[in-house]
Amino acid sequence: MKKSLTAIDLFCGAGGLTEGLRQAGFQVLAGNDFDEAAGATIAATHRDAKFLPGQVQQITAEDFLKASGLRRGELDCLVGGPPCQAFSVYNHQRGMHDARSQLFREYLRLVEGLYPRWVVMENVTGITSAGGGEAVRAIVNGLNRLGYRVEHQTLKAEDYGVPQERRRVVFIGNRVGLPIVWPS
Repeated sequence: MKKSLTAIDLFCGAGGLTEGLRQAGFQVLAGNDFDEAAGATIAATHRDAKFLPGQVQQITAEDFLKASGLRRGELDCLVGGPPCQAFSVYNHQRGMHDARSQLFREYLRLVEGLYPRWVVMENVTGITSAGGGEAVRAIVNGLNRLGYRVEHQTLKAEDYGVPQERRRVVFIGNRVGLPIVWPS
Protein backbone atom coordinates (compact mmCIF):
# COMPACT_ATOMS: atom_id res chain seq x y z
CA MET A 1 0.00 0.00 0.00
CA LYS A 2 1.39 3.39 -1.05
CA LYS A 3 1.86 5.87 1.77
CA SER A 4 0.07 9.21 1.27
CA LEU A 5 2.20 12.30 1.04
CA THR A 6 1.74 14.54 4.09
CA ALA A 7 1.20 18.27 4.30
CA ILE A 8 0.53 21.05 6.78
CA ASP A 9 -1.29 24.22 5.66
CA LEU A 10 -0.34 27.56 7.25
CA PHE A 11 -2.64 30.57 6.95
CA CYS A 12 -5.16 27.97 5.79
CA GLY A 13 -8.31 30.08 5.85
CA ALA A 14 -11.29 27.90 5.00
CA GLY A 15 -9.04 25.31 3.36
CA GLY A 16 -8.58 26.10 -0.33
CA LEU A 17 -5.00 24.84 -0.49
CA THR A 18 -5.94 21.97 1.80
CA GLU A 19 -8.66 20.87 -0.61
CA GLY A 20 -6.34 21.14 -3.61
CA LEU A 21 -3.74 19.05 -1.83
CA ARG A 22 -6.37 16.48 -0.86
CA GLN A 23 -7.46 16.23 -4.48
CA ALA A 24 -3.81 15.75 -5.46
CA GLY A 25 -3.49 12.79 -3.08
CA PHE A 26 -1.95 14.45 -0.03
CA GLN A 27 -3.05 13.81 3.52
CA VAL A 28 -3.24 17.24 5.15
CA LEU A 29 -2.51 16.60 8.79
CA ALA A 30 -2.89 20.08 10.28
CA GLY A 31 -3.60 23.70 9.51
CA ASN A 32 -3.58 27.08 11.19
CA ASP A 33 -5.44 30.34 10.83
CA PHE A 34 -6.36 33.09 13.26
CA ASP A 35 -9.89 33.38 11.86
CA GLU A 36 -12.28 31.26 13.94
CA ALA A 37 -14.96 31.03 11.22
CA ALA A 38 -12.36 29.77 8.76
CA GLY A 39 -11.25 27.26 11.36
CA ALA A 40 -14.80 26.03 11.81
CA THR A 41 -15.09 25.58 8.05
CA ILE A 42 -11.86 23.63 7.65
CA ALA A 43 -12.68 21.53 10.72
CA ALA A 44 -16.06 20.62 9.18
CA THR A 45 -14.79 19.94 5.66
CA HIS A 46 -11.41 18.35 6.39
CA ARG A 47 -12.00 16.26 9.47
CA ASP A 48 -8.66 14.46 9.19
CA ALA A 49 -6.72 17.73 9.51
CA LYS A 50 -6.14 19.02 13.04
CA PHE A 51 -6.93 22.74 13.13
CA LEU A 52 -4.68 24.80 15.40
CA PRO A 53 -6.47 28.11 16.04
CA GLY A 54 -4.83 31.41 16.81
CA GLN A 55 -2.12 33.70 15.62
CA VAL A 56 0.67 31.85 13.87
CA GLN A 57 3.21 33.72 16.00
CA GLN A 58 1.89 31.82 19.04
CA ILE A 59 2.15 28.35 17.48
CA THR A 60 5.36 26.37 17.54
CA ALA A 61 6.75 23.73 15.26
CA GLU A 62 6.36 21.36 18.20
CA ASP A 63 2.62 22.13 18.26
CA PHE A 64 2.37 21.06 14.62
CA LEU A 65 4.53 17.99 15.16
CA LYS A 66 2.34 16.90 18.06
CA ALA A 67 -0.86 17.51 16.04
CA SER A 68 0.48 15.62 13.02
CA GLY A 69 2.18 12.75 14.81
CA LEU A 70 5.37 13.42 12.85
CA ARG A 71 8.94 14.15 13.85
CA ARG A 72 11.06 16.99 12.49
CA GLY A 73 12.06 16.21 8.90
CA GLU A 74 9.24 13.71 8.21
CA LEU A 75 6.71 16.15 6.73
CA ASP A 76 6.52 15.98 2.95
CA CYS A 77 5.21 19.50 2.26
CA LEU A 78 4.55 22.73 4.14
CA VAL A 79 2.20 25.01 2.22
CA GLY A 80 0.98 28.47 3.02
CA GLY A 81 -0.41 31.70 1.74
CA PRO A 82 0.56 34.44 4.18
CA PRO A 83 -1.89 37.36 4.25
CA CYS A 84 -1.74 39.35 1.05
CA GLN A 85 -3.34 42.65 2.11
CA ALA A 86 0.01 44.36 2.74
CA PHE A 87 1.16 43.49 -0.79
CA SER A 88 -2.06 43.99 -2.76
CA VAL A 89 -1.96 46.77 -5.34
CA TYR A 90 -5.56 47.53 -4.29
CA ASN A 91 -4.27 48.63 -0.88
CA HIS A 92 -3.05 52.18 -1.43
CA GLN A 93 -1.12 52.11 1.87
CA ARG A 94 0.57 48.80 1.05
CA GLY A 95 4.16 48.17 1.95
CA MET A 96 6.67 46.57 4.22
CA HIS A 97 5.65 48.86 7.10
CA ASP A 98 2.37 46.89 7.43
CA ALA A 99 2.78 44.22 10.14
CA ARG A 100 1.04 41.66 7.89
CA SER A 101 3.87 42.04 5.36
CA GLN A 102 6.20 40.32 7.82
CA LEU A 103 4.12 37.18 8.38
CA PHE A 104 6.08 35.27 5.73
CA ARG A 105 8.83 35.22 8.39
CA GLU A 106 6.56 32.99 10.51
CA TYR A 107 6.37 30.59 7.57
CA LEU A 108 10.20 30.56 7.44
CA ARG A 109 10.36 29.99 11.23
CA LEU A 110 8.10 26.97 10.87
CA VAL A 111 10.04 25.65 7.87
CA GLU A 112 13.10 25.67 10.11
CA GLY A 113 11.27 23.90 12.93
CA LEU A 114 9.42 21.32 10.81
CA TYR A 115 12.12 20.84 8.13
CA PRO A 116 9.71 19.54 5.45
CA ARG A 117 11.03 17.95 2.27
CA TRP A 118 9.12 20.45 0.10
CA VAL A 119 7.78 23.97 0.62
CA VAL A 120 5.10 25.80 -1.34
CA MET A 121 4.06 29.39 -0.67
CA GLU A 122 1.75 31.63 -2.66
CA ASN A 123 0.87 35.31 -2.63
CA VAL A 124 -0.41 38.12 -4.81
CA THR A 125 1.85 39.56 -7.50
CA GLY A 126 2.23 42.78 -5.52
CA ILE A 127 4.70 40.91 -3.32
CA THR A 128 7.26 41.36 -6.10
CA SER A 129 7.04 45.18 -6.01
CA ALA A 130 6.19 46.09 -2.40
CA GLY A 131 9.32 47.45 -0.76
CA GLY A 132 11.23 46.96 -4.01
CA GLY A 133 10.74 43.17 -3.81
CA GLU A 134 12.13 42.95 -0.27
CA ALA A 135 9.80 40.12 0.75
CA VAL A 136 10.62 37.99 -2.30
CA ARG A 137 14.35 38.34 -1.65
CA ALA A 138 13.87 37.54 2.05
CA ILE A 139 11.79 34.43 1.25
CA VAL A 140 14.27 33.08 -1.30
CA ASN A 141 17.31 33.90 0.84
CA GLY A 142 15.67 32.51 3.98
CA LEU A 143 14.81 29.22 2.31
CA ASN A 144 18.27 29.00 0.74
CA ARG A 145 19.87 29.48 4.18
CA LEU A 146 17.75 26.61 5.48
CA GLY A 147 19.05 24.32 2.73
CA TYR A 148 16.24 24.60 0.18
CA ARG A 149 16.58 25.15 -3.52
CA VAL A 150 13.68 27.45 -4.38
CA GLU A 151 12.16 29.00 -7.47
CA HIS A 152 9.24 31.35 -7.91
CA GLN A 153 6.96 32.11 -10.82
CA THR A 154 3.79 34.03 -11.48
CA LEU A 155 1.06 31.57 -12.40
CA LYS A 156 -2.23 32.56 -14.04
CA ALA A 157 -5.22 30.63 -12.72
CA GLU A 158 -7.05 30.98 -16.03
CA ASP A 159 -4.27 28.94 -17.69
CA TYR A 160 -5.34 26.00 -15.49
CA GLY A 161 -9.07 26.09 -16.13
CA VAL A 162 -10.15 28.44 -13.34
CA PRO A 163 -12.90 30.72 -14.71
CA GLN A 164 -11.34 33.98 -13.48
CA GLU A 165 -8.24 36.09 -13.91
CA ARG A 166 -6.13 35.43 -10.85
CA ARG A 167 -2.38 35.71 -10.81
CA ARG A 168 -0.31 34.42 -7.94
CA VAL A 169 3.38 34.32 -7.23
CA VAL A 170 4.15 30.74 -6.24
CA PHE A 171 7.35 29.69 -4.49
CA ILE A 172 8.32 26.02 -4.69
CA GLY A 173 11.39 24.56 -3.04
CA ASN A 174 12.85 21.36 -1.74
CA ARG A 175 15.80 20.15 0.31
CA VAL A 176 16.01 16.72 -1.30
CA GLY A 177 17.76 17.64 -4.55
CA LEU A 178 14.83 16.99 -6.86
CA PRO A 179 14.09 19.24 -9.84
CA ILE A 180 11.33 21.78 -9.49
CA VAL A 181 8.80 21.08 -12.23
CA TRP A 182 6.23 23.78 -12.94
CA PRO A 183 2.78 22.78 -14.19
CA SER A 184 2.33 23.21 -17.93
